[in-house]
Amino acid sequence: MEKTENMILQGDESSPYKGVFNRGVEMVMEVFHARELLFQLILRDIRIRYKQAALGFAWAIFMPLLIIASGVLVKFAMSFLSQQPLDVSSIAGMGIKAMVWAFFAGCITFSSNVLSGNINLVTKIYFPREVLPLAAVFTQVFDSFIGALGMSVLLFLFFDITFSWTILWLIPLVFILICLSLALALFISCANVFYRDIKYIVQVIITFGIFFTPVFYEPIMFGGAGCKLMMLNPLTPIMEGMRLSVIGPSRLEQQMMAKTEGVSGEGNLIAKKSENARASVSDVSEEVRKVNKETQSASREEILMTKKSESAETSVKEKSVGINLLKTFEVDGVRIWSPYYLLYSFLFAVGGLMLTWWNFHRLEFILPEYI
Repeated sequence: MEKTENMILQGDESSPYKGVFNRGVEMVMEVFHARELLFQLILRDIRIRYKQAALGFAWAIFMPLLIIASGVLVKFAMSFLSQQPLDVSSIAGMGIKAMVWAFFAGCITFSSNVLSGNINLVTKIYFPREVLPLAAVFTQVFDSFIGALGMSVLLFLFFDITFSWTILWLIPLVFILICLSLALALFISCANVFYRDIKYIVQVIITFGIFFTPVFYEPIMFGGAGCKLMMLNPLTPIMEGMRLSVIGPSRLEQQMMAKTEGVSGEGNLIAKKSENARASVSDVSEEVRKVNKETQSASREEILMTKKSESAETSVKEKSVGINLLKTFEVDGVRIWSPYYLLYSFLFAVGGLMLTWWNFHRLEFILPEYI
């Protein structure tokens, strides 16, 4: 058994772990045997990040708060121009998506130079090089966990959020987010060894990528085709899933749902009147009276629906409850959520992680030559 483990750690070609599946076992076993090194690298990165820092652990929530402040400024300008009150639920949802973006951006930023920054380790001794980007990602997990605790307190105290069982959807969503971040961290850290301008490309993506990801807005604002196009970004279903499972639909989405229900109710009433008209052709006068009564009733229902819509628009602070992500939700013909969105992100993240890890493992023996 000891001989087999040494063969795995040395990457011996005569190892019994051959083939696609067995090579995957070999990769996992290498990282498992290097778990102490991984733990020490995470501790080192945490100490370096917070040692002699002016803000200390406040850095964990500083970046999300800065993103939220920028988004609130934009939303305030839009609400002022549209003469609509500022939507509190959309600000709360933006806070959750800001945490996701801050975690994702931190993983990509710190992992881009992780191999070249540890040149002494990479060139002098052998160890599974995957632990370096893994350490960068899990350090960011610790950082974001502290920020998430602070964000949950803010949501509970200032945004009047009612937490329900749907918050449990955060567990698979966080898992998918970590897998996606690991996949990109492995790819970027390896690519930066061969192409030195990768770190500059990463900075451009981090700077402008937030505008191509629905952090400050909801995908429904772009209509049906635009919403589907937004969901092609594997990070978008993760953000929207967290927002909908914790906060629920925004006020814009709730208003559009109310209007859709009102239109469908009016259409059912018209269909009912047509059926009654065909069924009672013999007595025209009695039918006219019935139609008049139904018209008056429809008018009253329409006025009531208008009042409900106006009250929904004027109410600023409402209880927000998450929704079940196993259901499909459509608003005015636009599908704002589907379980297939979650499946798409899962397959993209896990498949991307397996592919990038596989290629990283194949190239790790020639990395010291290029560093």
